[in-house]
Order: sequence, then structure tokens, then C-alpha cells
Amino acid sequence: MNRLSPWLCLALAAGLAGCPGRRPDGPGHGQTFESPEALLQAMRADLSRLESLRAAGSVDMRQGGQRIKAHVLYLAARPAWLRFETESFFEAPLSILVSDGERFTVWDLEQGRVIGGRATPANLGRMLPVPLDGAQLGALLLGEPPWIAYAEAALSGGAAGRPYLLSLQNARERQTIVVDAELLRPVRIELLAGGRRRYLIEYEDWKVRDGLAVAPEKLRLEMPAEEMHLKLKLQEIEANPALEQALFKLSPPEGTPFESLDLEPAPAAQP
Repeated sequence: MNRLSPWLCLALAAGLAGCPGRRPDGPGHGQTFESPEALLQAMRADLSRLESLRAAGSVDMRQGGQRIKAHVLYLAARPAWLRFETESFFEAPLSILVSDGERFTVWDLEQGRVIGGRATPANLGRMLPVPLDGAQLGALLLGEPPWIAYAEAALSGGAAGRPYLLSLQNARERQTIVVDAELLRPVRIELLAGGRRRYLIEYEDWKVRDGLAVAPEKLRLEMPAEEMHLKLKLQEIEANPALEQALFKLSPPEGTPFESLDLEPAPAAQP
């Protein structure tokens, strides 16, 4: 198994936190955007400066009557590479997920099995309660929301440094995105389908380092239909690290059972 360095460097994290001071100027400083297209273009251009990310922290997920709390370590790299590890608070490895955006593999260390398939929302949804494909999931962890294809767009706010409200809409969905006018980063994303909330994503505590709003230290995801609430809190963030592709591959022990989620159901027996 390709393991990474120990989970949390708390002393380093405390040193990086430092003392609070004046908020550094962000990429939106001194700019005003009059159209949705101009704001989207500026956001995407600045988000693309974050090419890779290494982060460690904790995840707290509630779904129905169940609750899961774990340490988490993830690596993300463009265009769509992702490695997501979970470990119990007793330092027992739980699972490792890797994806290249097209396909994904999960090593369930508790059950001693490997599961994989195409990185579609349906397949990933059996492993993670998130309605995203592999590429969207990787982008989400890099701080980029899952933009919908839209036919109409509207923009308001932004004056005197106030947040922008960006609205994107098509025949089936409406997405509203609150954007930090200074950092040009999303802080709240809501998707409505058929008038009902499909998900709510909130980013908190974006940190500017070397002129780059690297990543939020907190991410919250709600999905009402699935009764799911997820909180991700990070104590250690490294922007644009050099990540070898070997980190996005799994090497489970030989003979570990493998389950493919792409297998078609067996045909019914003939009478």
C-alpha cells in the first residue's frame, strides 16, 4: 500500500496559524464585475492557479441515525486526480479511495475488499453520499463548486466589497452561488431541482498564502433528501505540492476480493 507521511502535524499546523492580522488583498481587490460571465471567467482563472493540494483534518458525517467521525487525508491534482484516506480516531485505517476522474477504486480496509468502477455519480454514490462524478469531486476539494450547465445567468451585489450573488439556471435546475468579492471564491452554493434543495455546500475560512486563496479550512455539505450532513475541517494544508501519480494508485494484498460496480446484472433464468 502506498502510504503517506503521518496524518497530522499539529505543531506545524499551529505554527502556520500564527497570529491574526489584516486580511491580505485577494484577486478581486479593486475589481468590479458587471456580468455573470465576467465573474465566472475571473473565478475559474484564479481557481486554476491551485493545481494540486495536500490536506489533512477530520470529517464528521451524519446520515439518518448514523454518525461517522474520522481523520481524513486527501490529495487532489488537476485535471481530476484524487486520493481520499480515512482513519479512525484510534488510528485504525478505514478506507482509501483513488480516482483519475474517469474510474475510481476504493479499498475498504475494515471489510478487506476492493470496490471499483466508472467514476459516475451513481457508482460513487454507493461509496460516498455525494451526487458528483469523479472530476467534480476532485474539483470540490480544490475549492471549485460543481457548476451546472445554464441557459440563464444573473448577477447582483459586489458593491463596496459586499459578496456577489450569482444565479445560474436551466430548465431543470437553479444554482445560486455566494462569492467572496475580495477572494473571488465561493462561500455558499445551493442547488434546487424541481423547487427542492438537492444540496447545500458552504466553504469557510479561506486562507490566502503567497497571494493565493489556497483552500477553505472548513467545508459543509447538506443533502436533505438523503438526510445527510457532512463537515470537513482541515488543520494542515499544502498548496501546489509535487504529487507523483503512484500516489493515485492502490496496491492491496494479492487475493483481496474485488467487486466491480460496472457489472451488468445476470440475465433471468429461462423457464
